[in-house]
Amino acid sequence: MLRFNSFKTSFSKASYAFRTFAVRPNKMLGNASLTQNYLQKYSLDQFQPRANAPRKTKDVVKNYFLKNDKDNQLIIFQINGNKKLRYSDIEDHLGIPANSITEASQSVIEDIIGVKEEGLWTTSTHLPRVNNVTIYKDKTLMDYKPRDYEAFSSLNPWKTKPHDQLIDMLSNPNIKYKYIEIPFKDKVKQAPKAEATPAATPQNTTPKKAPTPRRAPVRRRAPPAKPPVKTGHELSVKDKKNEDFGQWYQQTITKSELVEYYNVSGCYILRPYGYSIWERIQEELNQKIKERGVKNAYFPLLVNEADLAKEESHIEGFKKEVAYLQKDLDKSQTPVEEESEDVVQETEQTEQTEQTEQTEQENQDAELDREARQNSQIEEAKEPQNLNRIALRPSSEAIFYPAYAKWIRSYRDLPLKLNQWANIVRWEFTDATPFIRSREFLWQEGHTAHASNEEADKFALEMNDVYSEIYEDLLAIPTVKGVKSPGETFGGAERTYTNELFVDANGKGIQGATSHFLGENFSKIFDIKYEDDKNNIKNVAQTCWGFTTRSIGAMVMIHGDDKGLILPPRIAEHQVVIVPIYKTEEQKEKIFAKINEITDELERRKVRVHVDDQENRSPGWKFNHWEQKGVPLRMEVGPKDLEKEVVTIAIRHSGEKYEFDANRLRILIPRELKKIHNQMLRNARRVMKAHTRRARTFTTVMNNVKKGNRVLAPWSECPESEKEIQEASVTNILNLRKRLVNKGELSPEDLNKEVGKVKVLCIPDEQPPMPEGQMCIKSKKPAKRWALFGKSY
Repeated sequence: MLRFNSFKTSFSKASYAFRTFAVRPNKMLGNASLTQNYLQKYSLDQFQPRANAPRKTKDVVKNYFLKNDKDNQLIIFQINGNKKLRYSDIEDHLGIPANSITEASQSVIEDIIGVKEEGLWTTSTHLPRVNNVTIYKDKTLMDYKPRDYEAFSSLNPWKTKPHDQLIDMLSNPNIKYKYIEIPFKDKVKQAPKAEATPAATPQNTTPKKAPTPRRAPVRRRAPPAKPPVKTGHELSVKDKKNEDFGQWYQQTITKSELVEYYNVSGCYILRPYGYSIWERIQEELNQKIKERGVKNAYFPLLVNEADLAKEESHIEGFKKEVAYLQKDLDKSQTPVEEESEDVVQETEQTEQTEQTEQTEQENQDAELDREARQNSQIEEAKEPQNLNRIALRPSSEAIFYPAYAKWIRSYRDLPLKLNQWANIVRWEFTDATPFIRSREFLWQEGHTAHASNEEADKFALEMNDVYSEIYEDLLAIPTVKGVKSPGETFGGAERTYTNELFVDANGKGIQGATSHFLGENFSKIFDIKYEDDKNNIKNVAQTCWGFTTRSIGAMVMIHGDDKGLILPPRIAEHQVVIVPIYKTEEQKEKIFAKINEITDELERRKVRVHVDDQENRSPGWKFNHWEQKGVPLRMEVGPKDLEKEVVTIAIRHSGEKYEFDANRLRILIPRELKKIHNQMLRNARRVMKAHTRRARTFTTVMNNVKKGNRVLAPWSECPESEKEIQEASVTNILNLRKRLVNKGELSPEDLNKEVGKVKVLCIPDEQPPMPEGQMCIKSKKPAKRWALFGKSY
């Protein structure tokens, strides 16, 4: 049953859950957007059957209309409504290459079986051409005979009964028709290709063990020389963003080729497409940093544990995350020259004698030490006090500041502003998430020294504003600027300024970037002093600030949709991708001449353009590929476009598609890219605002957080109440889970899942008026400011 009219009429809930159709790309059916080369699944299982018909699982039938480009065949799959069908399954088990399968469009149906746009064949005697049609049906539907389809009602606005037409079509002996098992079983893997299947009717289609051609296993198992990318993008992101966010995120970042997983847990390969985003962040941020008098340098990856432990509150924040080298570097600080064999043997004997004497002496010393500790009643320390280990930097304060102590002597040496682009290693953690939480990540970290606290604090705030500009002007992400609570302040800092982000799909916040006013805490520890113009010796005031690849993960989470990645234009490696569409060599020559002209014009306007001129890929495959990679704007150039002197434009973030004057692209495209960025920023800001609520009681705060919101609430800024809020939030969530388990809405295993604490995300810079006499939501002390509460990564 094929229908090409625009489906504007709402489906009646009394209709039965069955339909077969082919659709045009980018058309809308209800709330579902149908995009070229996406394997869409439609069933009407939400609709109820008529009262006089029994409801069975097999009443819901999913129907897929696909085209085998290689053989120009229409392939129809009819499967049980509670099962799934994937492109990879079709290739692996039926021997039909996934890269030759596309969604059957209106023109395909017309060309293959002769159905006109006006609708289906109007009478049962007017059948379509069926020589190039293959129908695969799920074995669970095997009990059906053609007349059983009378149980299904027709769907308006069809004028004839589609079940009668389906009966006629399925009864036609010329149709290649085959039952299959879904999910595919091993025995089905050996089935011959669709075009080799003999014609059969539904009445005599018991599965037969047809001899397997020798080439079938070869087609199932891709040869090693075949690049993985050839089959890596045949199917779009499977999971929905709002249904299984974790799986959606994982598929999005891998299918869009941002990252690849590595064989060390918590570490990831940043692929060229992902690294290009970081490069653009570097370019923009580096320029802003240098404009403020900061110079780039590079400091070592390794840090002495003794230096790392000098600031107790600082190291306490990283204590569990510090990675130490296993090799004891102290025993071999200088390289050893090669010696002759005789010298080596003599040396070994001498070392053995010395080692024996040393061991005896160490035993005597150890005995004396034990006696001394007992006499003086000194307790053994619970942790080893050996601070000679070498660590991989979790942060670089302890690496920068010993050098600052050497370089700063006078007020003339101030301010000292240095920045480095480097990697960071933080080893122990849970819930690894690429970009968001990993053992190694890339970042920029700046460290400055100033003559006064006021100057340092002002610079820390300025850098926090810079980070906000990067998010909004480059990544199209709105931020909430504020200051961290005492419990969330960076170890050793006086104040931590932050840019907080929000992911609406899971209701979690993300700490986007931070800037810390350190005061004189570190300068006192590392003895960083200067002589002022009045010959007074003073400690310098300091700042540190950082921006990481976490920003890329935040961009994916905030802007992405069910189809995958969406890139803001200013961060995209390719702002525009041009897809040529042609059939003949003559068309190809004319189209590429026009594309070259367009490319030259756009590149002169600093637009990053890529022409997808792959010969072995269909236009539909290219549409899917670049849509999955989040390219902001796709341009299609075909023969009809040349005749009309236009190009077809597809906008990734909105799904809009329209025509542009081909002679004015140098003006229209830059303007459209700017419009796309502004729309994405405006949409993200609207979503963030919609999920930010205000409350005055702890109960109201928790109720809103459970609904995926952040909450502004009055707070006393008391450190004790901050801890109480976190503990109470965990208790509240656990109690809710227990109630749901008792009702049977959750499984008992859900009680053991990790509970995300509700905490103070920040105290926003923009403060609503505080009602007079307003009390804190937890401590019952007078509230000082409004704080932003919620869950966070």
